[in-house]
Amino acid sequence: MTSISSIILLVLLLIVSIVLGSDPLNVDKEFVVKPEGKETVELVHQSLRCAITYEASGGSSETWAINIVDNGDGYMCMIGRPQPPSYILFKDITISFTNGKQSLHTAELMDNDGSLLIKDQFIIDDKHNVRPGRNWNKNLVLATLLL
Repeated sequence: MTSISSIILLVLLLIVSIVLGSDPLNVDKEFVVKPEGKETVELVHQSLRCAITYEASGGSSETWAINIVDNGDGYMCMIGRPQPPSYILFKDITISFTNGKQSLHTAELMDNDGSLLIKDQFIIDDKHNVRPGRNWNKNLVLATLLL
């Protein structure tokens, strides 16, 4: 290969790596929520970790997804059912989102009706985990967490 060809190839590789490196972060993983059992599912990308631990009941298993994105102002984790509604009832649930020592600061949870759950239905505990509140109705279709 001539030196000009080598230089052109290196420049092209550099351009491709810059273009690919400038894409915003968007990683995801599908998982199956199974009734009757306690499970933990996590998505880890470098120092980012989004996890859900749950105990569920309901009809049959459902496909859910967990996704971490860079929204330009920070990172966001979304956990939900891609095709609502959900027939799963979450008897117990813990959701966390961390980036090293940084923990979530905002959480929004949505039910099958598309309504945001109000603050007595879930809490953010001292360890920055989302947990059921005193009026938890066990219905969840989407959780959005922000760092």
